Amino acid sequence: MRDVALGEDASRIRHWPGIMARIHSFTLNVLRANGVENVRQALYANALRLDRLLALGVS
Repeated sequence: MRDVALGEDASRIRHWPGIMARIHSFTLNVLRANGVENVRQALYANALRLDRLLALGVS
């Protein structure tokens, strides 16, 4: 799931990639907890709206 939706295999992060993996996991968990079925569409809709994504995590 993470490679398909977030392209982790193509990532060029070489220093502490575990931090980005945790952010990816957190994001996917927040979206799933809010009933999102299409992760790619939800990521696109929230890409530039960090406040909106954080609001999902609070509710």
